[in-house]
Amino acid sequence: MPGVVRMFTGADFEGVGGLPCGWQVTDKHGEPMKEPAHPVLCQGKVRHVGDPIAAVVADSLEEARTAAEAIEVDIEELPAVVDMGKALAAGATKVHDDLDDNLCYDWQFGTDTETTDAAFKNAAHVTTLELVNNRLVANPMEPRVAVGDYSRANDEHTLYTTSQNPHVIRLLMGAFVLGIPEHKLRVVAPDVGGGFGTKIFHYAEEAFCTFAAKACNRPVKWTSSRTEAFMSDAHGRDHVTKIELALDADNNFTALRTETYANMGAYLSTFAPSVPTWLHGTLMAGNYKTPLIYVNVKAVFTNTVPVDAYRGAGRPEATFQLERVVDKAARELGVDPIALRRQNFITEFPYATPVAVEYDTGDYNATMDKLEEMGDFAGFAARRAESEAKGKLRGLGVNCYIEACGIAPSQLVGQLGARADMYESATVRVNATGGLVVMTGSHSHGQGHETSFAQVVADMIGIDESMIEIVHGDTSKVPMGMGTYGSRSIAVGGSAMVRATEKIIAKAKKIASHLLEASETDIELKDGAFSVAIPGPWTADDRVEYFPLANDLVDHAARQRVAVGNGELRLTQALSSFHAAPSGAVKAVLVVHRAGAPTQAFSLSSTAGSVAPVTEERAEPLPTEPAAAGPGLALVLLLAFAGGLILNLVPCVFPVLSLKALAVIRSRDQSSRHRQIHALAYTAGVLVSC
Repeated sequence: MPGVVRMFTGADFEGVGGLPCGWQVTDKHGEPMKEPAHPVLCQGKVRHVGDPIAAVVADSLEEARTAAEAIEVDIEELPAVVDMGKALAAGATKVHDDLDDNLCYDWQFGTDTETTDAAFKNAAHVTTLELVNNRLVANPMEPRVAVGDYSRANDEHTLYTTSQNPHVIRLLMGAFVLGIPEHKLRVVAPDVGGGFGTKIFHYAEEAFCTFAAKACNRPVKWTSSRTEAFMSDAHGRDHVTKIELALDADNNFTALRTETYANMGAYLSTFAPSVPTWLHGTLMAGNYKTPLIYVNVKAVFTNTVPVDAYRGAGRPEATFQLERVVDKAARELGVDPIALRRQNFITEFPYATPVAVEYDTGDYNATMDKLEEMGDFAGFAARRAESEAKGKLRGLGVNCYIEACGIAPSQLVGQLGARADMYESATVRVNATGGLVVMTGSHSHGQGHETSFAQVVADMIGIDESMIEIVHGDTSKVPMGMGTYGSRSIAVGGSAMVRATEKIIAKAKKIASHLLEASETDIELKDGAFSVAIPGPWTADDRVEYFPLANDLVDHAARQRVAVGNGELRLTQALSSFHAAPSGAVKAVLVVHRAGAPTQAFSLSSTAGSVAPVTEERAEPLPTEPAAAGPGLALVLLLAFAGGLILNLVPCVFPVLSLKALAVIRSRDQSSRHRQIHALAYTAGVLVSC
């Protein structure tokens, strides 16, 4: 057909790996979950509506679509199973012929069955609720896109994709599907529009475009239509649950039991097994001090689109069933639902829940107080009566929840079944002009990371946010990363940035301490400048000038005024970086002019083998009458200190106003047996030292 480059079927992908699952769950018997193959294109059997059978590469979208519509597919219709209950029935049609049945795993967590059953047997009241958390489609305004490219010159692949975590796509597709080494595979995820969880996962279209680009020796692009998105993007939720709450005679929660059927769809998507288990079961305590909690989840394969994380991923499912059963219990007991919640709130912290989570702090009563105040709960009855008078209904509902964010650290999630570390990376680089480049493994797709991340680093350095560039979404620029999902960007990615920036500051302080001849502990960072304070006292009326030296001569052209603020005189790197001085040589001179007092001079230099700390030097004027103004020469002796020892005296000559006496420079270490005091004065060309 016109414009057709090549057509692909499942046969072209024989020997190619299938789409992998990134999380393994172990069932209640200690056995790993069932994990069927997930081919890029169907091989022998179609398992759900939207399962890709063939693909056409053509010169234009119209030509590719025309060719695809002309394909005749010979399909034998087989029985399908979409209901989870029927899928688990004996003799049910199997989604995967190589499995014994349609049960992926039977997971149990929390309090043991016997203890929980005994608590329910002895309960004064038991509330039971059966509910459905229906399947949904993410449906972002910006559909998914994949563009594959291949360079024969260097055997390198590039995939442009609408992903929330390009590094994970590089790992899964490169290592497990196409067998491409990481250094030969670049994944770029630019501005992808909304993500909502559904753009976390590795999809068949990404692997196909990367594969086809090499096979066809040209870039290959796929853009999802709205209809395709409903059939190809991972769906969310789809739980059927029975939850029971046991209470004693005083309405205290004594036990909770929940049993859920979770639909996996026809295949295991990237993080699907973790959603109804570790991201769900660990949140079943909510805000309440329920002493016993039993959680059971059965994951089921059906002939439907795969299900994975969507907006909260497990936490909304847990909160939905828990808060619904609390409301139902309040109705059955005839008590106020808010009062029932308050009675069972956790009030002592830290608190270890029966589902392996420890809460470090919280004040749920204070939060409820604020909610009642902001919502004007006291006035609700009047508002409802007013609505009823108009023939309308008005209701009031309250929901409490615990949110788990970050999905980290790596050691913990590894123990829970994650097949990749859940770290985050950050690299901070300082440009020669003072700007910063921050490279992060977190991905931005609407969260505003370019603003929030820049604020974090800018606040630490003390510079304007406009001087910071945030780089993300390109594995060639940011070598490692785990992407954005589960509210982890600031919690994990931001923490990595803070650590990296701390290292930058520490390194800069080492450099500044050398330039300023000061101890690292005396260097301060403020408003983007590193400085060291020279002991005073100083006043705002003091006029201080900085004279760098070049070849032992004062560089008048580089003379600068030094500001005195808040009663202190601070030297900055900018002032001290004009000239590099050899070890032991005077580097610069400060001249201080004070009204009604002799002019003072301070010398700054490096010592042999060490750096003399400026903050351990000070000068005091000698009690003498100033000479008449006129040209002359002044000699300044440098006292360089290291470990409290005077190492050397270095004279330097420079023209200043004629002085009768300059200064006394002495060590602060008054207890040192090596302490010496030197006074110098210039009178009629005679140098006096004592």
